Amino acid sequence: MAKDKDRLYLGIDLGGTNIQAAVVRTSDCAVIARDGAKTRAKDGSDAVIERIEKLCKKVIDDAKLKPEDLRGLGIGAPGAIDIEQGVVLRAPNLGWDHF
Repeated sequence: MAKDKDRLYLGIDLGGTNIQAAVVRTSDCAVIARDGAKTRAKDGSDAVIERIEKLCKKVIDDAKLKPEDLRGLGIGAPGAIDIEQGVVLRAPNLGWDHF
């Protein structure tokens, strides 16, 4: 189990071509584990979300952590975002509208 002072977070960068994910320790800005995968947006939004989920599980496993060891996660998505609603309003490179 990670120590509270370690402040471990999962960051996800969702792009039109690639998805990157990393576990980061904020106390010293260390990247504990990272990996990436092709987005393959043409496969549809459900497939992209499934790839994100698998990638997140992989980097958490690579960091030898459990999901509950993380204090939180953040995701960057392309396009216009409604932060309050948690909705991607329009992401043309993913083909998403109000997702």
